[in-house]
Amino acid sequence: MNSTNEITGESRDQLQGWMLDKFGPLMTIAEVAGMFHISNESFRNTLHGSSDPNVKRLRASKVRLGRRVRFPTVAVVDTIAPIEAEQTSE
Repeated sequence: MNSTNEITGESRDQLQGWMLDKFGPLMTIAEVAGMFHISNESFRNTLHGSSDPNVKRLRASKVRLGRRVRFPTVAVVDTIAPIEAEQTSE
């Protein structure tokens, strides 16, 4: 990966395409929590209590459908891509 810890455009597009095929345009809390390998409750706690910029962006993107909460898949990719780039550059 490049030195700025960002995933390449091609890799990001592949990740986004795969996630859109698998989850569709909106993801549930359980699906997002599963992507991070944490429980639903841990994900909810992280959303409400974290000051991390990636979490803030994800929290701001949430969509309420009645009482249900969904996250745009593209916003989840935007959150995952920098994390993956950081892990692969180490």
